[in-house]
Parts: sequence; C-alpha cells; structure tokens
Amino acid sequence: MNRFITKRQLRLLANAVAVALTGALAIAATPASAAKVEGVHMVVTQSPSNSQQVKLAPPAYCPPNERVIGGGGAVVSGSLKPTLTGLRPVRLYDGTRDAYVVTAAETAPGTTANWQVNAYAMCAKPLPGLHIVQSPPIPASSTAAQATAAVCPGGERVIGTGARISTISGDVVLHVARSSGPGDIARAQAHEDADGYSGTWSVTAYAVCAPPPDGYEVVFDPSPLRDSEPIKVAGALRQEGCTGGRQLLSSGAAITNVAPGNVSLYVILPWVDFQQTYAVAVEHTPTSVDWDFIVATSICAS
Repeated sequence: MNRFITKRQLRLLANAVAVALTGALAIAATPASAAKVEGVHMVVTQSPSNSQQVKLAPPAYCPPNERVIGGGGAVVSGSLKPTLTGLRPVRLYDGTRDAYVVTAAETAPGTTANWQVNAYAMCAKPLPGLHIVQSPPIPASSTAAQATAAVCPGGERVIGTGARISTISGDVVLHVARSSGPGDIARAQAHEDADGYSGTWSVTAYAVCAPPPDGYEVVFDPSPLRDSEPIKVAGALRQEGCTGGRQLLSSGAAITNVAPGNVSLYVILPWVDFQQTYAVAVEHTPTSVDWDFIVATSICAS
C-alpha cells in the first residue's frame, strides 16, 4: 500500500492533465454510410481556471441538426481535491439542440489551487430512434453509497451514458458512470466523501438509447494498479479501445464498489485520437484502503 504521491504518480497526474487539455482539440469523423454512425465528432467547453469551489463547464452544444450520442468530463488541476459531480446528456426543452453538461466541485476541506472542469460532447448525425432515458426517481436519503440504472427499451442499446448527483457541493462524489457489458443499461453510483454529508441526496443515471448501430460493442479497460495508490489511470497504458476499425461513440468509467468515499472519478475523456476512453480516479482524501482497479469504458460502432 502506498499513501504518498510518488514522482511516478505525479507524472501520471501531469499526463492526465495534459491529455485532458490536448484531447479537447481532437476531432474524429467518419464517411457517410447507411450502416454506420455518421459524422461523429467532439465538442469541448472549459470553465474558467480559478479556485471557485463549485463549477459548471459551459454546456457543450452539438451543432443544429445533430444529436448528442454521449460524452465525458475532466478536472484539470494540480490538486486532487476537485471531483466530478455530474455528467449529463440533455435535449433542450424546445427540442432544437442537444448538449452535454458537466459539473465538478472541491471535496472538503477544499483547495486554494486553481482548477477547471471540461465538458466533452460526442455529437453525430441523427440516429433513427435515438432518445435519452433517465433512471426512475428514487427518494433522497442519507445512505452513504447509492446506485441506480437507466434501462434502454427492449432491443435498444446504450450509445452514451451520464450520471448526476443531486447535490453538487462536493460532499458526494461520483464512483460509476458507465454502460453495462451487454449495453442494455447505463449504471450510476455515488458515495459521500470522507467527511460524510449531513443532508439527503440521490443519484441519477442517463442513457442515450437507440437501436444498435452496425458493429456495436462495449469495451472495458481496467487499470493495472489495484492497491491504495493516490492516482489510478485506465485506458492509456495498454492502448485498448475500439477494435476492428470501429469508432468511439462515448465514454464511461467506474471505480469498484470496495472503494470508500475518499476516492472519486477525476477524468472521463473520449480520446478520439486513439478511439478509446481515458479515465482517471484519485484519492481526494488519503486512505490506506486498497480500492482495487478502475475501468475505462468505450462504446464503439462502425
């Protein structure tokens, strides 16, 4: 077990920040084909970089006449204290635009370091039957860990995912925002931070659902580190992602359910340069608990 940040782990964090920033400029496109998801590309927005405790990245809007098919988010900072609190695909009330919305906050006791949060929207030409499904409402409670799922109707598959905590204070952190292996549901899980939360809260899962496009697959890439490291990275060291020429549609990530509230998701990046997901989780509060691996999830299709 390692409760201290080593030089190698600092390099991992620096790499996470660099990937989150450079990945914001990457765009992928595919030629038109009736059997393929057409015109896939990424739209990125960034919040100001400062020490504000709670942040909302400007919504990453898809261009008119396109739909959001998924997305991701990232904290960009030299501090481990900020955490993702919301990743949400949305359709505007007037039905004219789609977007991906990302929120983040500092965990207690906060930090004086400057940081920002990025929102990544994966956009494409409309897929037949595409729609956004939200998990059923659950009563807010003071349970330390909560989980839920958004279920796609029979025969449909998860194209993109999202998860949102009802409080964005930073007292509750995201642990899971990913598709299941078969792609029939989107999972969400959150946990009160190391200091706990005196209020009640709930977590919501989001699934972008559609009939499965050609070549649909869900790829999982676990991190190699499985102890109590302050930083874990998945999806970068072994370069696993979409296979067989498939393209990345959306990204997700998860921390195992043995993890305490001391750890949280930090980066879920659709790394379109490599057609894979890059995920980072951190100990925002040091712990000696071995919180096992994290997993990066890539949703792929032709």
